[in-house]
Amino acid sequence: MSDSTERPSRKRVKFNVGDFFAVDLDDGTWGLGHIVAADATICCALFSARAPSVDALRAALNNARRQPVGLMVTTVVEIRAGRWPIVGHGAPDYPELRVPKLSGEGSGCYTVRVLAEFLEAYHGLRPWDEWPMSAVWNREILLPHLSVPPTARFQGPAQAPAPATSKPPPITDGPALVTIHLLYPGTGLPGTDLLRRRQELERRLEAGGAGEIEGAESGGGVMEVYLRTDDVRRAVPLVEKLAAELGFADDMLIETAPVDDEEGEDDIDEP
Repeated sequence: MSDSTERPSRKRVKFNVGDFFAVDLDDGTWGLGHIVAADATICCALFSARAPSVDALRAALNNARRQPVGLMVTTVVEIRAGRWPIVGHGAPDYPELRVPKLSGEGSGCYTVRVLAEFLEAYHGLRPWDEWPMSAVWNREILLPHLSVPPTARFQGPAQAPAPATSKPPPITDGPALVTIHLLYPGTGLPGTDLLRRRQELERRLEAGGAGEIEGAESGGGVMEVYLRTDDVRRAVPLVEKLAAELGFADDMLIETAPVDDEEGEDDIDEP
């Protein structure tokens, strides 16, 4: 039977930059994260360390924290709820990490589910390419100078995914194209209920003034919605709120990108 440190009570927990936290993994072990920046979201360094219990992870913290293997921005829900317990504290001194500036609206923010799945994929507890976007996201979270770990396993041909490609930084203010990725099980087309909920999300976003829906695609385990907005700082929190109301919060990733000025040229009236 697990003791109280293994399955912490669900109470609101205060946290600070510099806190180390334990992440429960599918096989009953615990992984390790470190809060290196915080706002409405948190930026976390992730480590290869894994221990059979929270207490064991805490006891091995000095060795476990030496070299991070990943970096990502996520929400604070699991830590605040006490499901990912704090196991220590230390200055986030990682000169090799390029910590993104947190704007507070969640741009480029992964769900907590993706954090746990990255650690599980790193240790081979689940396929590195389990979902259509998994290999891409795992490569983005994995530090750029590191190769896919030898512990990783693949559903398809046993080959490492392509290296991460450079892309524009997330847009945190002004106009942007917001891409909403909604994951669902399987690799086929989404069911009727999922499609209706996605369409309802699109309707509510436009009705709420988030912006204009430019299109949507579905298939292969992911539904994508493309939202053009003039105010990304206002639009992203609205996306998160409405997605949560429709049951998508734990299976969603939001990306923001610059709007190509040339795309709007046809909309300008000629004199």
